[in-house]
Amino acid sequence: MTTGAGNPVGGYQPAGPAIQGTATPGGPVVFQQAPSPSQAYPAPAPKESYPICKKGQFDGCRQRGGK
Repeated sequence: MTTGAGNPVGGYQPAGPAIQGTATPGGPVVFQQAPSPSQAYPAPAPKESYPICKKGQFDGCRQRGGK
């Protein structure tokens, strides 16, 4: 269900709890190493070509006089 602005009712919080049930003493604890930044946020694929930047534009283009 969403509001008129397209935002979900209740925000973006999870629909259910993160842990099901209660934790038991002596239960297994699993540690998992976080992925490296390059794995978590991979670089986008290069474009076929980059146009010359317009005034005030800096992303997705190349500067004049560059190779």
